[in-house]
Amino acid sequence: MDKLREIKSIDITKDAVRPHLSLEFRTTNGRKIFVLQEDGEEIRDLAYCCVAFCDKVPTNEKELEEYSNPTGKIAIAYTVWSTEWRKGAGRDIILAIREKLIEDTERLFGVERMITLSPLTNMAKRFHERNGAKLLNHNDESYNFEYNLNED
Repeated sequence: MDKLREIKSIDITKDAVRPHLSLEFRTTNGRKIFVLQEDGEEIRDLAYCCVAFCDKVPTNEKELEEYSNPTGKIAIAYTVWSTEWRKGAGRDIILAIREKLIEDTERLFGVERMITLSPLTNMAKRFHERNGAKLLNHNDESYNFEYNLNED
């Protein structure tokens, strides 16, 4: 069974989307790192996702930094990547975070929305659309996709 948990440290150079964002950036001011782990005889990290809790929907990294707030009601998934262990792990971590937000809104700041800050690539667009997200905004620097937090 896979487990989603928060971590404080990762090798940020493995992040193909935003390797330039420091570990300190990812773990301060309402920003967190999550890992999806395969729990078995040997625990394996399957995928990582960095999430910022924000007051507004950012359209770029500067706004992401500006809008991040420990009590923000909008969860912004701004980078996700998987390891080589299992195909589909990127999808699995996004959906696991969505489930966590649905089930546990009180402990995760009473989050009301889950939105992405995604690069302007066809790969990112297809990834989120295939996982059930709706395009919220297409701007000069990013896509914002929204995942429904109402239980299906």
